[in-house]
Amino acid sequence: MQEIENFVIFQSCEMNQKLQKDFDIFLPVSVNLSLLQPRNQNIFNTLTEILNYTGLGTEYLHFEVKENFLNQDFDYWKNFLSHFNNTGRRI
Repeated sequence: MQEIENFVIFQSCEMNQKLQKDFDIFLPVSVNLSLLQPRNQNIFNTLTEILNYTGLGTEYLHFEVKENFLNQDFDYWKNFLSHFNNTGRRI
């Protein structure tokens, strides 16, 4: 499951970067963040690697979450979202 989620993020970033480079279209792309993904210890490293590889700026990658995202272990998610925000990414 994690490999598929990373693949979706990678493909989204790569396509967005291609649109920017080839057509001068600068729009953010939104990717759904699953409940399991933030539990991945390497999520921030994975995102950094994907952004560095594709050359996409953090301002063009946004994440969407569902309402039940915060219903589980509120303190964990509060810390995660704070760290996530500090890296320049948006939810």
